[in-house]
Amino acid sequence: LTLCLLYNGLRQALFAFHNQTDDTQEKRAAVGNTLFLAAILLGIGGALLMIFAHSIGTALGIGHVQLFRFAILTFLCETLAILLIALAQARVQSGLFVVMTVVQFAIRVSLCILFVACWSWGAQGVLTASLLASLTVIAILLAREIKVGLALNPAQFRAMLWFALPFVPGGIGFFILNSGDRFFLLRHVTWVEIGAYALGYKLALVVKLLSRRPLYQVWSAKMYKAAESPDASKLFGRVFSRIIGAYVLVGAGLCLVDREVVLLLTGFVCHGAASVMVPVFFGFLFLSASDLMDAAFYIKRKTAWKTPITCFATLIMLALYATLIPAFGIFGAAWATAIGFSTHTVMTWYCSQKVMRVEYQWKRVLCFLGLAIAIWIGSRLLPVSLWMIPVKFLLWTVLPLSAWQVGLVTPDEKESLLSFWRSMIHRSRPSSNALATSPQ
Repeated sequence: LTLCLLYNGLRQALFAFHNQTDDTQEKRAAVGNTLFLAAILLGIGGALLMIFAHSIGTALGIGHVQLFRFAILTFLCETLAILLIALAQARVQSGLFVVMTVVQFAIRVSLCILFVACWSWGAQGVLTASLLASLTVIAILLAREIKVGLALNPAQFRAMLWFALPFVPGGIGFFILNSGDRFFLLRHVTWVEIGAYALGYKLALVVKLLSRRPLYQVWSAKMYKAAESPDASKLFGRVFSRIIGAYVLVGAGLCLVDREVVLLLTGFVCHGAASVMVPVFFGFLFLSASDLMDAAFYIKRKTAWKTPITCFATLIMLALYATLIPAFGIFGAAWATAIGFSTHTVMTWYCSQKVMRVEYQWKRVLCFLGLAIAIWIGSRLLPVSLWMIPVKFLLWTVLPLSAWQVGLVTPDEKESLLSFWRSMIHRSRPSSNALATSPQ
């Protein structure tokens, strides 16, 4: 809830106000206002959570109130650390973003091993490791920002606050959209089925991690300047097609070997885990489309649209959970996710088009998706075995090759891909030539 209610709104406000101006002072004010606003919200939210920690812990069945308070402090610091790392993303400083992410991860893992495995601190050790890792990142990045220079702008501060506020009800809605199925599953299925569902769900999320997430991290910072282009409507449509295409390409590869991946991880064919991967993949395909369509609300600073969209989609999703989970168990939960997110996408498309028109290439996207579905259906005729993974990989290569041949990849994109490939080959040559011509 801390991440949903605070981080997303402040992060998007930072991106919008930082990247929609070329004035250095306004950029510094955007950073300063974001950090000041974060400090206020985290301080108030953290204080309230600390005060009512005993009541909340009792309601959730958490017996260790002091440990719960320590966890609250840890998550508040993690939120601030993530927000500071997002500054590198807003400036498209991918090197700094990766370095700080890796540093935070390395410190957390190293200290976890020390505190938990060596000193037997248990859960306290896990939280202490996370807290120290976050504080290290905060100290490094905050010192860097202070050195660069921070500023405050009261008018901009108010505008950023109004920009971020709709994310509060939206955050609650998305918490239910993403996690509400667990509360229904606990009442209607066994723990074994919940474990199978969790495994399939997490594997489906790998697709987003390897496709949409890295691309969107760059696009979410660049889209503000792209919106100033005369052909912004067509440009946003092309970017939508390419990012969704990347998601479908990676997702098709996972769905082709879904049963083999589960077999590799568990040692047996867990049909429950494999059966939920495909519908959850579709669910997050729709969610990825919604995230890209949200660009209209951020660019035009009309984030208030997100509140009714998310609330209506949440009601639909709850109705689907209540109907499908008692009848079909984890399979019903997976398809409720897909149908619920598709509803969210349709509403987002309809409302975002009123805010900023985008010429989506629907025919191209649907043809590529249909081709992927056809290949996946064909793969169902093949046996389930680890030895079939190379065969199914070859089957997966049919998807990009077919898209290339039938024209789903435009001539400009073909030339860009070929140029990128030639540049990669060219970069690898100097080292070998240098060795060949070396005096030694």
